[in-house]
This record gives sequence, C-alpha cells and structure tokens, in this order.
Amino acid sequence: MVNGKIVENRKSKFLYELVESFEAGIELKGFEIKSLREGNVNINASFVYFKADEMFVHNLVIEPYSPAGFLHLQNNVEKNRVRKLLLHKSEIKKISNGISKKGLVGFVIKLYFNKRGKVKLLIAIGKPKNKADKRNAIKERDWKKSQSAILKDKNR
Repeated sequence: MVNGKIVENRKSKFLYELVESFEAGIELKGFEIKSLREGNVNINASFVYFKADEMFVHNLVIEPYSPAGFLHLQNNVEKNRVRKLLLHKSEIKKISNGISKKGLVGFVIKLYFNKRGKVKLLIAIGKPKNKADKRNAIKERDWKKSQSAILKDKNR
C-alpha cells in the first residue's frame, strides 16, 4: 500500500494567507486511484466551492490510467470533472461560512495517501495576498537563503 504525498500545491502558500486547513476525503472512481498511484494528477488550479450542503473540488485534473487494457475507459473519462469532498457537516459549515461571508477562498494544498491507504485532500481557506505581501514574502525568502549561505561559509 502506498503511503505519503502524491502532489503538493506549493504556490498556494505564496498566493494566499492560510486561515484554516481541513483534511477531506474525496469521491473517486477505481481507475482514478490507479492513476493517482502513478502520480498523474495536477492540483495547481483547483479550488473548493459549496453547493447544496455539499463541498466540491473543481479543476482537479487526474489523467487517465495508462495501461492498454483500459482503452475503453480512457475514451469516456472526464479528467477534469467536479469531485465531491467527504467532510463532516460541522466542517462543511465552517468552510462555507468562511468562503461566503468573510471573502475567503477555498483551495487545495496537498493530495496524499493516509496511513490506511485512503486518498485525502488537505484543503484550506485563505485570503488572497496583495502584491506588497507577495514582495515581502520574496524578500524574506531571499534573506533566509543568503543568511544560510553566510552561515555555511562561516562554518567552513
């Protein structure tokens, strides 16, 4: 059984200020699981939205499973279909209140297999950063890199 990270959206931490994060299950088909085990997924443009007391993820692209025996499935596969998230009602209520009232955005941070082999999404609600905040993040990151390089040179 595979255990660990499949894919991570590193850019989301740069684009948004994280307010709160949640672990959610996701409703998938069998061949999508096999494709995830191969790592054929893209979550960079995915976002979470609320509709009729349920949460859904949009723009989560899972490529079709590659073996030739599944050619009949590949023709009928929607790789960019809307997928339902499996959350408790209290979590759905928290996320939907944050998205609708506070002007926050729901997005996917990470897709991974948990210890039991189930596919989980780490979703978050956050506030979009403005240009000044992004510049400050870049400056801080560059300063930390140069600082560690200086310390490395001192220790030689």
